[in-house]
Amino acid sequence: MAEAPDFSGRWHNQNGSELELSVAADGQLGGWFRSAVGSVRHERKFPVVGWRNGDLIGFCVSFEDAGVAAWTGQHTVEKGLEKIETLWHLAHDIPAEAEPRWLWSGVRSGADRFTRGPSLPTP
Repeated sequence: MAEAPDFSGRWHNQNGSELELSVAADGQLGGWFRSAVGSVRHERKFPVVGWRNGDLIGFCVSFEDAGVAAWTGQHTVEKGLEKIETLWHLAHDIPAEAEPRWLWSGVRSGADRFTRGPSLPTP
């Protein structure tokens, strides 16, 4: 297993979303996530729960009515810049009567690259 980096602190992704993490001695994560995209209020901070295992990370955020998202990834350093390369899934509710036909339409997937530091203002 790789040496555990310190994931604690502020991170931002390519969309301007921010992630603030604290890490307990057992690897459990806490903190908040502020999304710069989607249908949620962009100034709102949503609680984060997750885990660190060496240089691997997994965390989840409930966006309440907008769904639940989970990210998994790995810490890396490139040219002195710390990054967390992740893949994510966002699930939002499909009404029960539509589930037989549309259930999987409620899951979206993508990738985020988080870098250490606060997000930059959008132009």
